Amino acid sequence: MTEPGKKLKLISCEVFHREMCAAVASSPNQVDLEFLPKGLHDLPTEEMLSRIQAVLDSVDETIYDAVVFGYGLCNNGLHGLRAGNLPVVVPRAHDC
Repeated sequence: MTEPGKKLKLISCEVFHREMCAAVASSPNQVDLEFLPKGLHDLPTEEMLSRIQAVLDSVDETIYDAVVFGYGLCNNGLHGLRAGNLPVVVPRAHDC
């Protein structure tokens, strides 16, 4: 995924807005950003996963090379996330 010229979809918590924008600005890849509300963390784990899964499922697999997540452990809110046909990159991180 580090090869220049990839088209990536970034799905991130809005608390990382500045950091993600800075990273994307210096990326050799084309990155489309989507920020989700930080209030997802206030939901039960299963509901957070369900909402994030719905966003992942809506990504157009015909135009992206991979999906990158800007989330940490997030109270296990990504545990059980199912990738479709695109590679999914989730950082190894603790709760924010």
